[in-house]
Amino acid sequence: MIAMDEPTEINSLPWLSALIPFIPMGVGSLEWDGTLEKWLRNPSPRSSPSPSCDPDLIDQQGNRRQNDNANNRYTRLKDDSIKKSMVLPVVTGTVTDGSVLAEQEGIPLIIHASRGRGQLTLMTFSPERDPIKTWKNRPWFWAKLGGIPGQWFEGGNRNYWSGSSVDGLFGSMIESRQVRKLPIEWLMAMLVVYLIFIGPLDRIVLKKLNRQMWTWITFPAYVVLFSALIYYVGFRLRAGDSEWSELNVVDVIPFGQETLTRGRTYGALYSPINANYRLASKRIMGSFRTEASASWNGSIGGQTSKALKQGEGFIADVSVPVWTSRLFVSDWYDNLENAPIEAAFQNFNSPPSTMVVKNQTPFEFNQLRLFLKDQVYELEGLSSGPTASQSIQLSDARSMPLRQFLQSQASFFSQALQSRSTALGHTFRLNDAFGASSAVTFIDTLYKQGINGQNFNHQRNVDLTSYLNNGYAVLLAWSDSDIGIPKLNQFETNRENRMTLLRILIPVNDSAE
Repeated sequence: MIAMDEPTEINSLPWLSALIPFIPMGVGSLEWDGTLEKWLRNPSPRSSPSPSCDPDLIDQQGNRRQNDNANNRYTRLKDDSIKKSMVLPVVTGTVTDGSVLAEQEGIPLIIHASRGRGQLTLMTFSPERDPIKTWKNRPWFWAKLGGIPGQWFEGGNRNYWSGSSVDGLFGSMIESRQVRKLPIEWLMAMLVVYLIFIGPLDRIVLKKLNRQMWTWITFPAYVVLFSALIYYVGFRLRAGDSEWSELNVVDVIPFGQETLTRGRTYGALYSPINANYRLASKRIMGSFRTEASASWNGSIGGQTSKALKQGEGFIADVSVPVWTSRLFVSDWYDNLENAPIEAAFQNFNSPPSTMVVKNQTPFEFNQLRLFLKDQVYELEGLSSGPTASQSIQLSDARSMPLRQFLQSQASFFSQALQSRSTALGHTFRLNDAFGASSAVTFIDTLYKQGINGQNFNHQRNVDLTSYLNNGYAVLLAWSDSDIGIPKLNQFETNRENRMTLLRILIPVNDSAE
């Protein structure tokens, strides 16, 4: 949010004047006529910035409430009669882009515009001066300006089960396939055999031999025998090589003349022994944590991990018990001179629509997937090399409805999470890592559209549905390599797997809509 007091404040800063959707030219004053109060009561979603919190994720019944004006607290606000005789100083000028949310006598008061993946709200007046400073509706003004829906101020039970963490889904994609669990049927069969040996079989054999007192010897022998058998079965199921699997989920964000990458690295570590391992990152903007929700999803967290934040990055010592796989996560930012992949539409409004994709890295991208409106397009991969590019006609690409794609992928989510949080049973994994991570990119849609009854807890930048609904297409590029991203593990392993998912927003110039 940016507020102006006078034009010189903006014109003296070239970077700021280039950022805002307005050219300030002079100053003026307006008589308070309730324009801002009318703006507050306006229930139209177009009258305020994009919501910063989603009522759909709170509503227990799953009903959409954005257009429920009866429960919109803003619509019941009253005018502040004391302000009618006051004057509002404003900065006059020309709007360059974006949309005007409120205006009086043709002079814009509030302007809203998109900037990359964020949004910018400009006020042509100072909220630190009267009449705004002493306005009784000032708290509501800031609330609506901050994108808080009016339905959030209504009464009701806000306590709800937030669901499982998406960390568990990524963990199921990358954790070691060396971890195999004992099926319950096998366990029950071994228990029945054990009971038969220590019970009727032992009694019948010793009675025939007339050596009933030998039970003091045979019973401990059975215990030792079956303990050794159980250990051997567990060893055969779990024993293997040390393994580190890493999945980088990277958002590519244009930032002026540079490119900002916002990444989240998921690392799954399998250990055949009880040992401590070192993870490290030298990124200034980097963090480390263990798997979210692991404390109640089973023994899959890193409860004994220790991390030391340094001037550049962090050092973490993690403990992994024998024959287990645990997940660790690092969030980070980085600046690049060039985007790894550039993509843009050509002739979008003149079918056939064409998308040009250019690979600017020396790494190969095995698969591409484009999400456009309510369709999903399966595209060919990109070869390696700084000049590798391809022109794709969407009419030639295989596609399916977004809802159908999410249904096919999410049908395995609950089974995968349940398998990770139990010590016994059949082992189930999300083997299609690209498909599963693509569905996680639109994880909120599963809950909102009733595709999956389970809500997932995640950081807000994990889900990109809001961009898909606001003039962008989402391109996902998958590589079976790390594309040069520094690795987290500072130890040698017998097995290593590294994968990368790039997520790129492509503006859709569709003036017809």
